[in-house]
Amino acid sequence: MAKVTFTIKSDATLQTVFVLPVAAPNKGQFVTLKKKDGARAGSIDLEAGKHHYLVRLEGGAPEGDWTLTVQREGKQPVEREGELDSEGNGGDVGQITVV
Repeated sequence: MAKVTFTIKSDATLQTVFVLPVAAPNKGQFVTLKKKDGARAGSIDLEAGKHHYLVRLEGGAPEGDWTLTVQREGKQPVEREGELDSEGNGGDVGQITVV
Protein backbone atom coordinates (compact mmCIF):
# COMPACT_ATOMS: atom_id res chain seq x y z
CA MET A 1 0.00 0.00 0.00
CA ALA A 2 1.09 3.56 -0.66
CA LYS A 3 0.19 6.44 1.69
CA VAL A 4 -1.14 9.39 -0.31
CA THR A 5 -1.92 12.79 1.26
CA PHE A 6 -4.44 15.24 -0.20
CA THR A 7 -4.22 18.92 0.81
CA ILE A 8 -6.85 21.47 -0.25
CA LYS A 9 -6.58 25.25 -0.01
CA SER A 10 -9.77 27.15 -0.71
CA ASP A 11 -11.95 30.05 0.44
CA ALA A 12 -14.92 27.68 0.22
CA THR A 13 -15.80 25.15 2.89
CA LEU A 14 -14.64 22.06 1.06
CA GLN A 15 -15.90 18.93 2.70
CA THR A 16 -15.15 15.88 0.62
CA VAL A 17 -12.47 14.34 -1.58
CA PHE A 18 -13.46 11.10 -3.30
CA VAL A 19 -10.83 8.73 -4.72
CA LEU A 20 -12.24 6.21 -7.19
CA PRO A 21 -10.25 3.36 -8.75
CA VAL A 22 -10.80 3.69 -12.53
CA ALA A 23 -11.04 -0.11 -12.90
CA ALA A 24 -13.58 -0.43 -10.05
CA PRO A 25 -15.30 2.91 -9.30
CA ASN A 26 -17.77 1.20 -6.96
CA LYS A 27 -14.83 0.57 -4.59
CA GLY A 28 -14.06 4.26 -4.17
CA GLN A 29 -13.37 5.87 -0.82
CA PHE A 30 -13.51 9.32 0.65
CA VAL A 31 -10.65 11.10 2.37
CA THR A 32 -11.35 12.40 5.88
CA LEU A 33 -10.04 15.96 5.90
CA LYS A 34 -8.90 17.90 8.95
CA LYS A 35 -8.39 21.65 8.99
CA LYS A 36 -4.87 22.85 9.76
CA ASP A 37 -3.02 26.08 8.92
CA GLY A 38 -5.75 27.39 6.59
CA ALA A 39 -5.97 24.17 4.57
CA ARG A 40 -7.68 20.81 4.88
CA ALA A 41 -5.62 17.65 4.64
CA GLY A 42 -6.09 13.93 4.91
CA SER A 43 -4.33 10.71 3.94
CA ILE A 44 -5.42 7.32 2.67
CA ASP A 45 -3.61 4.16 1.63
CA LEU A 46 -3.89 3.23 -2.04
CA GLU A 47 -2.72 0.08 -3.83
CA ALA A 48 0.89 0.26 -4.96
CA GLY A 49 1.61 -0.91 -8.51
CA LYS A 50 0.35 0.82 -11.64
CA HIS A 51 -3.20 1.71 -10.62
CA HIS A 52 -5.22 4.66 -11.88
CA TYR A 53 -7.50 6.69 -9.62
CA LEU A 54 -10.02 9.41 -10.36
CA VAL A 55 -10.08 12.27 -7.83
CA ARG A 56 -13.31 14.23 -7.28
CA LEU A 57 -14.01 17.27 -5.05
CA GLU A 58 -17.30 18.39 -3.53
CA GLY A 59 -17.80 21.31 -1.17
CA GLY A 60 -20.35 22.88 1.09
CA ALA A 61 -19.98 26.50 -0.07
CA PRO A 62 -20.42 27.16 -3.80
CA GLU A 63 -18.32 29.14 -6.23
CA GLY A 64 -14.91 29.12 -4.59
CA ASP A 65 -11.48 28.55 -6.10
CA TRP A 66 -9.47 25.57 -4.86
CA THR A 67 -5.95 24.17 -5.09
CA LEU A 68 -5.39 20.47 -4.51
CA THR A 69 -1.97 18.99 -3.78
CA VAL A 70 -1.54 15.21 -3.99
CA GLN A 71 1.61 13.89 -2.29
CA ARG A 72 2.75 10.28 -2.14
CA GLU A 73 5.47 9.50 0.40
CA GLY A 74 8.86 9.80 -1.27
CA LYS A 75 7.49 11.33 -4.51
CA GLN A 76 7.11 14.84 -5.90
CA PRO A 77 3.71 16.47 -5.21
CA VAL A 78 1.17 17.03 -7.99
CA GLU A 79 -0.93 20.20 -7.87
CA ARG A 80 -4.24 21.01 -9.57
CA GLU A 81 -6.41 24.13 -9.46
CA GLY A 82 -10.08 24.69 -10.21
CA GLU A 83 -13.32 26.25 -9.10
CA LEU A 84 -16.45 24.99 -7.39
CA ASP A 85 -19.58 25.53 -9.46
CA SER A 86 -22.80 27.13 -8.18
CA GLU A 87 -23.81 23.84 -6.51
CA GLY A 88 -20.53 23.39 -4.62
CA ASN A 89 -19.24 20.77 -7.04
CA GLY A 90 -15.54 20.83 -7.89
CA GLY A 91 -16.05 17.99 -10.33
CA ASP A 92 -13.49 15.54 -11.53
CA VAL A 93 -10.01 16.83 -10.77
CA GLY A 94 -8.35 14.30 -13.02
CA GLN A 95 -6.61 10.98 -12.77
CA ILE A 96 -3.60 10.09 -10.67
CA THR A 97 -1.46 7.00 -11.02
CA VAL A 98 0.11 5.40 -7.96
CA VAL A 99 3.24 3.50 -8.99
